[in-house]
Amino acid sequence: MRVLLDENMPQAFRFELPGHDVLTVGFAGLSGLKNGELLAAMLEERIEALITLDKNLPYQQRVADAGIGVIVLHGKSSKLHDLLKLAPEVRRLFGFLQPGKVVHVPQGTP
Repeated sequence: MRVLLDENMPQAFRFELPGHDVLTVGFAGLSGLKNGELLAAMLEERIEALITLDKNLPYQQRVADAGIGVIVLHGKSSKLHDLLKLAPEVRRLFGFLQPGKVVHVPQGTP
């Protein structure tokens, strides 16, 4: 799966997703784009999923129309050590994530 880490995600999180083509917004040349522009650019780049900490994104954008699966992480903080606890659930979700769907991964996820 081709995955994009949003600007609010620690870049090192990509190492927790082996077997997937994980790009950061900066590496993909998509820095500074607003959410709607970002989703459109992701389609052009054939990116299938977005991992973000932006809990408002699903309410601000028409994700269903974008054709991108979105995973919203609800970590204790945005620091890598807090988000690492959510990585196993993110890896599991890749098998079920569908275009246009938003999945939330809560802090208490084992």
